Amino acid sequence: MVSKLFLTEPDVDRLTDILGNQIEWSGFHPNCILAILRGGLPIAERIAKRFDLPLHTIRISCYDGEVKRAEPIIEIGDLSVLKNKRVLIIDDLIDSGLSVALAKDLLDKQKIAYKVGVLFQKPEASVVADYHSEETTRWVVFPWEPQDH
Repeated sequence: MVSKLFLTEPDVDRLTDILGNQIEWSGFHPNCILAILRGGLPIAERIAKRFDLPLHTIRISCYDGEVKRAEPIIEIGDLSVLKNKRVLIIDDLIDSGLSVALAKDLLDKQKIAYKVGVLFQKPEASVVADYHSEETTRWVVFPWEPQDH
């Protein structure tokens, strides 16, 4: 059984600051944020506020609690609002990499420039974020999730 890492709001604030600093120091200047719902939204809101950027969302759900879905749920809005933008894709973490890979594929098909930022990167993931606060092998439980999770 994988050990769990239970985060507090101050933990998320600290990790989001680390992520924001990496983005700022990299020289990448996004002009909008694309949050992967649901886990990416609280982080994306903090990053959007820090950089004073508009926030857009996409829902890609590969898990139902701790159980991986046979087929991911994908709900896409109007991607034309991202045309000619430098998009920062934000998610809470990259576990298998499937959610972020699907988002990247959607933007690639529209020829939209992007970078990816997450709080946690799993080393065994098929996708590597451009920016991540920490690497972990643990199951991460965020403060907005049920704590008996």
